[in-house]
Amino acid sequence: MFEKHLKSLKDIYALKMHQAKKSCQKYLPANVTYSIPNTGFYFSLQLPENVHSQELTATLKLKNILVDDISRMFLPHISNKNMIRLSISRTQLTDIDYGIAQIAQTIVSLQQKKSSIFKDSQLYI
Repeated sequence: MFEKHLKSLKDIYALKMHQAKKSCQKYLPANVTYSIPNTGFYFSLQLPENVHSQELTATLKLKNILVDDISRMFLPHISNKNMIRLSISRTQLTDIDYGIAQIAQTIVSLQQKKSSIFKDSQLYI
């Protein structure tokens, strides 16, 4: 009975990870890389240099999309401010595509805000 249950869970998580891969390919900007295993609970996104994970995490939380900034998973001197970790364990398969699309849209929005800070300014020497 346990083996049957375990196989069922592995199949479910493999299906969710496959959907996550498809959604990442479909929505994420080219400057975002991802590491998605074939099965398991977690995958990660490497963000562009000008998008900090804590800012993205806080912005997504306002949209009721919960992701984890990986800084607390490493020693302070190894911390990576440009990576987030996502769990698919409590996520419905149908919500994965929507969530990845929202993450992608938020990343693009944060990048545009940062690149537009000096957009209309002129340099006076």
